[in-house]
Amino acid sequence: MTETNGDLVLQMSILLRTMGTDLGDEREVIQALVGARFRSGDVIALMDRAVEKARIDAQSSEALHHD
Repeated sequence: MTETNGDLVLQMSILLRTMGTDLGDEREVIQALVGARFRSGDVIALMDRAVEKARIDAQSSEALHHD
């Protein structure tokens, strides 16, 4: 079964959030994703989308906890 780009973005964003990766530090993001065995081509192609999703999810989670 092949994973879609959307699946990979979701997996990457979850990993970045759970690891507490500094989403503003591109080098740290790349190291986290490559260290988690994502293929370097996928990391390069999808990293920006994964970081954006991780940021949005973190903001949504924060908003839920403040209500």
